Amino acid sequence: MGRTAPVIAAAPVAADMPNTLVIDFDIPGPIVNDRDMFWDPIHYRLMTADRIMKDIITAFHDRAHQSADYTVISGP
Repeated sequence: MGRTAPVIAAAPVAADMPNTLVIDFDIPGPIVNDRDMFWDPIHYRLMTADRIMKDIITAFHDRAHQSADYTVISGP
């Protein structure tokens, strides 16, 4: 799966902003592959929102952490 245009466009902008990460959750993995994580094709459930928030916190505090949920595109 290739990167979407918004992700590609966000990376260079984020590079000039301190403490900014670009995190791509639209990758094949446990979130995207599980239809029960979504109400419909574009709206995710509360359990998914909770998981994404935890992933964002982890990605910010532990850059070495690898996750099947996301890929860090750019960041400090």
